Amino acid sequence: METEPKARTPPSKTPEQGNVLFESSWFQIWGDFWHKSDDYRVVKILDQDLRSCIIQTTSAYIAHSGIQVRWDAVLAIESPFKLLVYSYDDLESAAVSVSTASEVAKGLRSLLDEANKLQNPASWKIPEEIENARNFHVEFDLLWAIFKPGSLIVSSCEPSKHPQIFKVHQARYKDRPPMDYQFYGMGLVKKRALLIHAWAWDWNGSELFRNMFEIQIEAYTGQKSPTELSCYPATLYLGSGNKRGISAVYESAIYQNRKENYVKYTFQQKPPAQKLLRYSGEFRGIPALSEERLFLMREADTKGFKELPYAKVDEDIVLDTVNYLRKTLSTLWLGDIRVARESIPCHCPLCLSDEAILWVESIEKGNAPFSVENELLLTPRVVGFALNRKEWGQFWLNNIEVVNKSEGAVRESRGKDLILPVGMNEDEERHIYAMVNNHSRAMARPRSQRLMDVIGKKGESLILLFHGYSGTGKTLYAESLAKNSGKPLFKVGTSDIGFIGPRAERDLKTIFELAEAWNAILLIDEADVLLDARGKDNESLVSKNALVSVLLREVEYFKAFDPAILSRIHHAVNFGEPDSNQEERIWKMWLDRLHRQGLCDDYADLKNWVDDTVSDTRRPHLLSGREIRNIFIVAQMLAEKEDGDIKITRAQVNSAYKYKKDFRHDTEKMRTEAKTLLADRKR
Repeated sequence: METEPKARTPPSKTPEQGNVLFESSWFQIWGDFWHKSDDYRVVKILDQDLRSCIIQTTSAYIAHSGIQVRWDAVLAIESPFKLLVYSYDDLESAAVSVSTASEVAKGLRSLLDEANKLQNPASWKIPEEIENARNFHVEFDLLWAIFKPGSLIVSSCEPSKHPQIFKVHQARYKDRPPMDYQFYGMGLVKKRALLIHAWAWDWNGSELFRNMFEIQIEAYTGQKSPTELSCYPATLYLGSGNKRGISAVYESAIYQNRKENYVKYTFQQKPPAQKLLRYSGEFRGIPALSEERLFLMREADTKGFKELPYAKVDEDIVLDTVNYLRKTLSTLWLGDIRVARESIPCHCPLCLSDEAILWVESIEKGNAPFSVENELLLTPRVVGFALNRKEWGQFWLNNIEVVNKSEGAVRESRGKDLILPVGMNEDEERHIYAMVNNHSRAMARPRSQRLMDVIGKKGESLILLFHGYSGTGKTLYAESLAKNSGKPLFKVGTSDIGFIGPRAERDLKTIFELAEAWNAILLIDEADVLLDARGKDNESLVSKNALVSVLLREVEYFKAFDPAILSRIHHAVNFGEPDSNQEERIWKMWLDRLHRQGLCDDYADLKNWVDDTVSDTRRPHLLSGREIRNIFIVAQMLAEKEDGDIKITRAQVNSAYKYKKDFRHDTEKMRTEAKTLLADRKR
């Protein structure tokens, strides 16, 4: 809350309280205060009519700043005269308005003339003419004047440096550590900075709210054009075709379909999500299952460290603001722009108009009226979870897309890229799909309409066990089920959970809570590490036994899908080693995928090579789907060229196959030798 102007009775003229430097029947200018800087001044409005005119003209700023004024007391306006500067245009208009009494207008013009001598408008007022505005420069000490409360400013908040609009709440100077400081220390040199607190419309998981951000401009010498700074008034923004101002920002590519995308990925995407989403773009992650890194990120949230660099990602995501705030940071940053914890948005007319209130109330209903300002104030990102990286983070709206395939298209695609295990017929496949697809709907029925455990909410998960040899397609089949059912796949491994009792228990609880909130398919990959026989006599297995107990307990009360726990299993599928027929189909599946992507140098030649290879009866080992996939990946790397034109040849596939065959031969030889050695020791 600001301290100027103050309503008080004029003090007597004493050296401690300053001297009168200028005096008229309307106002006085005081200075030479012994406890203030040499240029500190106080303007005291003596005339009651002039005082009333100023209070009425500047009422919007007075309401915003919370200044307490009395109509019957002297109005004191202190340096740097924010009341006059932020309302300068309105005061100028009042001074020439026919509705202003002539004597009052005369006094107001006199006041502005004297104020101009103390705070020359040419040094801080942005010219209205475009050419003059382009040449406008301002000193750091006067920079606050161009950030008027309630005005729109432009900054950038994402890696591509696209414009983003904010509405100013306040601007103030402060000595603080630089933005890239790493720790507090005795020898830390603080820098002076201008802190601009400005808000934008953001999403808290249930509704729009005004999120207050802090943009910092560090001190500089001389003069600078505002457009060189990290933020500046939107009137100075220059777009394509020499367009200027907020209309130029609104027409920029980053704002295309902003309102529609925002509604689609907030109001229409509340967990549990109805549609699968994919994100392709810049991403900076906050680890979900690493307490050490998460602690550092929470330090960043409070102290303002520079975060990790962005990485390019392309993966499925879940949007979930509520759990982001619960399990990661307590505030919603916007790119590198941190939240201003010290400021709370006010409800004065400068900040929140009646139009904005009606607009917010109607946007969820999908009938929000056209409003350039409010659409510009929508943030360009939402927050959620990257399923492959297992990290929380910000997702830029323009890089999100809905994965919305029809069931027929999905099943056709699955038929091309998935080889079912031996023994699974089409009926079993269809039944597994029905179980996964119908599970959530079945569990949502009233208790009277479905079977339940004696203990309420127990046994409500659907548990499928895919067991068998490594590389035979268990994980791929789970991923296919997720895509086919339209549910996100939350895949974790034992490395994500660990075996440290309390911490692993917390991670498991988090994993199950998130999977249930998202209505996700939860896949615990390589779960045999947890599910083998628990130790009885070995004390080193205590932690593991405790962890398995936690896993069993969480599974009983979990409504989503997919670990594998002995008697709790609803359906099991054995993925054995592929037979020769399956192996041939896997080879041709990958070859056809290469052909569809245009990566084959000679498809017919490669097909002949595959036919010759799989028909070779001298081969000692059949290969799993994972091994065949890796052969083609190695062949692609061998075919890589600087010009980007990749064509995989028979020779490259044959080389990759030879390396894999030799490796299998060596490992089988070592396994045989190890078995022989172990048998000899037992004799």
